Amino acid sequence: MSYIQIIGKRIMLQHERPDLKEQLEQRIAELENELRMLESDIEYAPASTESNIGTEYRSSLERFLAADSIAIIRASLAGAILDVNQAFTDMLGYTREEALSGALQWTEITPPEWIPHDELAKEQILQTGNAAPYEKELVHKDGHKVPVMLAVGGADPNGEDCFCLFVDMSEQKRKEAELKLTEAQFRLLAESIPQMVFTVGADGTTDYFNKRWGELTGFQPTRGFEKTWHELCHPDDVQRVQEHWDVAQANKSVVEIESRYKRKDGTFAWAMQRAYPLIAEDGSIAKWFGTLTDIDDQKRAEEEIRASEVRFRTLADAIPQIVWTADASGQIDFFNNRWFEYTGLTIEQSLDDGWKLLIHPDDLPLYVKEWENAIETGDTYEVNFRLRRAVGVKNGSKNQYRRHLGRAVALRGKNGQVTKWFATWTEIEHQGTNE
Repeated sequence: MSYIQIIGKRIMLQHERPDLKEQLEQRIAELENELRMLESDIEYAPASTESNIGTEYRSSLERFLAADSIAIIRASLAGAILDVNQAFTDMLGYTREEALSGALQWTEITPPEWIPHDELAKEQILQTGNAAPYEKELVHKDGHKVPVMLAVGGADPNGEDCFCLFVDMSEQKRKEAELKLTEAQFRLLAESIPQMVFTVGADGTTDYFNKRWGELTGFQPTRGFEKTWHELCHPDDVQRVQEHWDVAQANKSVVEIESRYKRKDGTFAWAMQRAYPLIAEDGSIAKWFGTLTDIDDQKRAEEEIRASEVRFRTLADAIPQIVWTADASGQIDFFNNRWFEYTGLTIEQSLDDGWKLLIHPDDLPLYVKEWENAIETGDTYEVNFRLRRAVGVKNGSKNQYRRHLGRAVALRGKNGQVTKWFATWTEIEHQGTNE
């Protein structure tokens, strides 16, 4: 499971519990209103006698209970169960007959450790006529415990008759157990990876940091870090980082930016900051999950490579020989300035095998053969050939071609494979003829 999935489940489950309480409270209010309407309808019904009013009331209550998908019972505060609906018997495994036999008491389906909670609820019922939703457990017929959320309403002043509404929280509890597991997995992953990890809530508040922050920066951020993050950021990078976050917030896109952070020794190091938005069902950003990866060694290596390349090019342009390089396949990718001075070709012409047009036709087959053999074997090669000079020489001149010594050496990686070719063409006109 990915970090984003873990955080998404975490947010979803955090909102379910309040929703259950609201649903129960709303259902209690609806139930009490329906009871009042039921009593009013029966009271003012024509030709009603005390006998048929009682019969009609009980019949109406039975229909009322049976129609509700929420588990409901009528009970007295003394513990007698007066009526149940199908949802309740399904939840606890009893038949309706067993529940209403008189043998099944409220205390028998309540584990001892939950009795004090029920006593507090009774006090509320006697004072206000109902009890706010609270969690407890009931005992199933087979003995296992069923976690429920319970609310009480519709109680008469003496507590002889009230309605108890239950929501089976077995699935909720399972999800909570799963949440604890995934939360533990998330924290284990976050604490074991070398990156600095953080999360940001929908309101922009940073609410989690792994310990790697303290190890690298000497400072362990806490809530409110969104107001002071710039203190750990290089002053030259603060505005750029803020602009990237502003754009990502507006577009609900990924943040990806290189910036410098302050290490615990006071020096600044390069880091790659990435943050991914978790999008809620309504399209809003529910959470940000982010990491900072220290890339200072990588950046320094890149800078050293660039500096080394500058030194190489400077040296190549300073010597009188023609210098060129090629990749492992033999594709030429660099010529020094001496090449362009000597041949008059453009960079496009030179990289497109234009150099072959300048080698004497009688020498070209041998040159190509030796070069292809070197590419295949990786061996250093030397070849004597004539090269046409196109700049500073009149057409038809006998000195159009100058004899050169070509030499190429392979650069190999740690695995022994050729990664680059470095070559020179040195003019040796005095060692041979020009034609």
